[in-house]
Amino acid sequence: MLCNDYGKLSANMNIMTKCHIFVILLAVTLAAGCRNDNSGQSLSEISEASESSKMVKFRQYAIQLDQMEIEDALAAQWARLEISDSAAFQSELELQAHFFSDPNSPMRSEEYLIPVMEKVLESPYATQAQKEDAAYFLPLFSLNRIGTPATDFTFTLKGGRTRTLHSVNAEHIILFFSNPGCEDCKKTTEEVSNNPYLQDLIGKGRLAVVNIYPDNDIDAWYGYVANYPDNWISGYAPCIDEPDSNGIQLYYIRAIPSLYLLDKDRNVVLKDAPLEKIIDGIVRK
Repeated sequence: MLCNDYGKLSANMNIMTKCHIFVILLAVTLAAGCRNDNSGQSLSEISEASESSKMVKFRQYAIQLDQMEIEDALAAQWARLEISDSAAFQSELELQAHFFSDPNSPMRSEEYLIPVMEKVLESPYATQAQKEDAAYFLPLFSLNRIGTPATDFTFTLKGGRTRTLHSVNAEHIILFFSNPGCEDCKKTTEEVSNNPYLQDLIGKGRLAVVNIYPDNDIDAWYGYVANYPDNWISGYAPCIDEPDSNGIQLYYIRAIPSLYLLDKDRNVVLKDAPLEKIIDGIVRK
């Protein structure tokens, strides 16, 4: 289990999440003067069709963001958040939460949520609860941002020897936060192990998988560590995602499993991303 009492969930859940969904969002631009072709439909059908259309348009927008350089993607987010209507602002917060905040979403992105939270803090259309959420999550989501060096930390290997993240030498590093008994962690492990492209990179020393248990049940980790691949670097770093005695927090792990992609300089390329995005990020690098 995680080290503080906030949001503790059992390790065998498919997805383990430590935070509630932050309510945020985007503006879907409506074409001026559109004809209403919904004659004959009930009000509920019209509403459902409208919501479906918004979801489709936002999904297309989210896909476009992933194709941009991160600076351009953040600028696009800021531009879409320039909303001067309360209902539209709240509607877009819901879309943002659905696509970018839900830990189960394949499009989840803390990076894309940062301008959203900044906008919520200054918007007259955000509720007090939303502003409190934004103030809480903004510094957490700002840890280990894309394009910045991943925070170094020390972890312990099976035999008791310690090493640091930055001591790992490879062109690409997959930083994998996992828990024993987590079914999605097991699935991700199998997907990496069965991927010929990733295995080839690992065999050539170009890719390293650093698999870290971030909680404090070390006996449970030792009882499970034999299940991790031999060509991974597996260790434990208890409470890495909790503030230390000085209030310093190194990582914020919203869900287990969580994958980061680092480059040869240990800069963050992708953060808490699905494996398919991690693979694409390696290919593009």
